[in-house]
Amino acid sequence: MNYWHGQKTVELYKEFFSKYNLDVNDGITLFTSKNGVSSCDYPFSYFIKINDSLVMILKNRAVIYTQNNAEHKDTNINCVQKQQTIEQVYGDGTIEECMYKKMTLLDAYSKYRNSLSGEERKNLSASLNLNHDFTSQCDNNCDAVSYKWNSAKKLIVTQSFPGGVTEISFSEGSNGCLVVTKNIPD
Repeated sequence: MNYWHGQKTVELYKEFFSKYNLDVNDGITLFTSKNGVSSCDYPFSYFIKINDSLVMILKNRAVIYTQNNAEHKDTNINCVQKQQTIEQVYGDGTIEECMYKKMTLLDAYSKYRNSLSGEERKNLSASLNLNHDFTSQCDNNCDAVSYKWNSAKKLIVTQSFPGGVTEISFSEGSNGCLVVTKNIPD
């Protein structure tokens, strides 16, 4: 933290990189020239390493080199953004449907939660108790998260934000678990 001149700067970097699905909680590594006398010319004077990604700053822009995620795509998860008119988006919110093949509700919840960026992940409980309804408060930009079980195979998670609501429904069936995410603006 000393290098970044304080916690406020650290939080700025966390927020910036979380928009690009880079979780800096594992640390940021800064690479500079080994021999300070013969440094490399800009923009190759330093690089930032975050997990398996390399970041270079070029003309006030962050250029992020990362592994192609297509080769690591989980074939057991199939997501589709529902086609909607602008009126439907403002009325019903945006809707994404994901099928977590051959997974139980609890497994799908865990996979879903782990796929979120660090700040979004913090809003959701790390573990669930089957058929146990509860509400939790959030530490950051969300107000509260409620967990409502309709049955052992149906869970609705509702996140309340100052700008709207996100509703995530998990429905376990014979082929796996359907996860529907609705982002509903105020």
